[in-house]
Amino acid sequence: MVTACVWDFTRDETPLTVFWHAARQLDLTIETEVEMPGANGDDLSDFFETAGLINIEEDALDIEVTHPDFEDWWDPFTLGVGPAGAYVASLNSEAREELRDACRKALPGGPFVLRFTAWAVRGIA
Repeated sequence: MVTACVWDFTRDETPLTVFWHAARQLDLTIETEVEMPGANGDDLSDFFETAGLINIEEDALDIEVTHPDFEDWWDPFTLGVGPAGAYVASLNSEAREELRDACRKALPGGPFVLRFTAWAVRGIA
């Protein structure tokens, strides 16, 4: 059995939605993860089919994440992981603070819950 999942970038239901919206407001030239191969569930099913897998099943996973504060949400972006982290790492300190402030304005204060969807696909090799 082979499995994979991807955030639902096509409907903006990801933990990265606020980040990429803020980044795009500040820099219209950036490529977000929406443009990347595999950015939606249909892509995964297509990849599995192309790879010759059979009995392919796809399902949506609804996820809730509680963040105690903004810093809890923001800090992972500063680690340089994934396209969003690489983008933050590429910014000078002024641009990084501008992005951070734009994200903070887009999120509620205090503890907050964000809801996301991921597409999960499985198939048999």
